[in-house]
Amino acid sequence: MMEMDEEIRCLKEYRDKNRDYPVIWARCSRRLIELYRLSGEEAEYKGELTDYVLHHRPELELYRELKSISQEAEWEAIREELFAGAPYDSANYIYYAEEGLYERILDGLRHSGIICQLDRYEPLLREHYPARILQMYEEYVVMRSEPATDRNTYRHLVEYLKKMKSYPGGEERVDMIVQDWKARYGRRHAMMEELEQLE
Repeated sequence: MMEMDEEIRCLKEYRDKNRDYPVIWARCSRRLIELYRLSGEEAEYKGELTDYVLHHRPELELYRELKSISQEAEWEAIREELFAGAPYDSANYIYYAEEGLYERILDGLRHSGIICQLDRYEPLLREHYPARILQMYEEYVVMRSEPATDRNTYRHLVEYLKKMKSYPGGEERVDMIVQDWKARYGRRHAMMEELEQLE
């Protein structure tokens, strides 16, 4: 036990001297979390774990661990502090998903407009917000169609149209988009050829 106490003391001292070096600070903190857990020092364990989660945005394992040892109201405050400290909203998506805060993910996706993030969370969000996801995909393909000038982009858009058709009401929306594109971009022969893949 004395060896563990000495290691804890040395780690805290070393960490405090290296506060300006996040990697060193994080490594020391991770080891302290483990030592406090092994020694049964619950208050120190929880304090170090809380500090680590708030400052280092860890993998879900430690996030879940902190949640499991926190009271509900206390956890909500910690969670919201973590969310507020994110450098950008998409950094929170993994935690929002863990908490079932799907509306927050959807709002972030709407504001960012980054399609690869929508694709990543689509399987999770589709069940809860099919109409809104369909609308976001529609906005994306319509926006991307205007400046599109090459076959690869047309293929890319057709892949999204195919995905949209799998949503409730998607067939009708896709048909309207295709008719609009045929009227508007009829001279884009490569686009017209790629649209034939939908039939």
